[in-house]
Amino acid sequence: MRVASSAYRLSTRRRVAVASILACIAAAGFASQAQAEDAAACKALQDAMIANTKTPYHSYASITFAYAAPMTVAHRNLKMPEAQSSEMIFTGQAVYFRLLPHKWQALPGSLAEFEDSVRGSVSDLKNCKHLADETVNGETTSVYRGDSAPQDRLVHTTVWVSSKGVPLKSETDVEIGHSEGGDFVRQHISTRYEYGSIQAPALD
Repeated sequence: MRVASSAYRLSTRRRVAVASILACIAAAGFASQAQAEDAAACKALQDAMIANTKTPYHSYASITFAYAAPMTVAHRNLKMPEAQSSEMIFTGQAVYFRLLPHKWQALPGSLAEFEDSVRGSVSDLKNCKHLADETVNGETTSVYRGDSAPQDRLVHTTVWVSSKGVPLKSETDVEIGHSEGGDFVRQHISTRYEYGSIQAPALD
C-alpha cells in the first residue's frame, strides 16, 4: 500500500509538473502572438504615416489645448490659445503649412529632412493595436492605435488607414511636461486628409 501510495503521489506530481510546463508553453505562445500582433500593428501605423512623405495630400487639423494648474496663470497672462486650426499641403515637391488665420508658408528644409522628421516621429511606437475596421466617407478603413514618447511628451495616436495605405484621419493626444503632478499642457489633435489634384497654395 505504501508503495502504491508513493507511486500515486509521484504520478500526481508528474502530471502537475507536465501541466505546469504545458501552461508555461501556452502562455509563452500567447505572449509571442501578442508581441507579433503588436509589431504588425506598429509597422502598419508607421507605413501609413511614412506613405504621406510620398503621396501628395492636403490635411486639416483642429487642435485643442487643456492647461493644468501649473500653467493656468501663464495661460491667462499670456493669452495662450485654447484652440487652433492648421492646414498642411504636400505636393510631392514641397511642403506648405499655415496656422489659421495666418498666411501659407513653405516648410523650411529639404524633402529628405521632412521625411526624416516623419520617420523619427513614428520610430518608437509601442503598445500598438489593430482595432475594428470603420467606415470613413464611405470607405472601409483599418484602424490602428499606438503610443510614443518623443522628448518630454507622451503621444497616443489612432489612425484610420485606407485600402491604399494612406491615412484618412487621425486622432492624437499629446501630454506635454508629463510628471506625477500632472501634465502642464494637453493637446488633442483631430486631422483629416484629402488626396488627388493637390496644388501648391498661393504665397503672399
